[in-house]
Amino acid sequence: MSVNALGIWRSRHKAMVQGFVEARKIKLYFDGMVERLTVIFFIVLCLLLGFYLILAPWDTVFGRWGENYLLSFAADRSGLPILYTTVASNWFRGAVTGLGVLNLIIAFWEAAHFKQSVAMLQGLQETGKK
Repeated sequence: MSVNALGIWRSRHKAMVQGFVEARKIKLYFDGMVERLTVIFFIVLCLLLGFYLILAPWDTVFGRWGENYLLSFAADRSGLPILYTTVASNWFRGAVTGLGVLNLIIAFWEAAHFKQSVAMLQGLQETGKK
């Protein structure tokens, strides 16, 4: 490489590095979009999981709750037939439905406090811990 070519390469490299540094100073995505999408996806996840946990124990669309292969296999393998009886009971179904209701409450709370959740993810708001 000649001295002149090396000088040209160095000046171009320096310009590229300076351009990269300037580009890093400018945010390449809409300010806060990642945090907003995170909260939105969390709300959707809680809604879907909540509806599933409310409907699955009682509806036959997902199959009969007490007659699934995995439950029978786990009860037989573990040697605990009480496991099958417990999971198939209405009390357990009610507990799973309660978890679904809890998921829906969390989803609605997150939707009502959307801006607060986004600000917390951005680090703009104190979490209350000292």
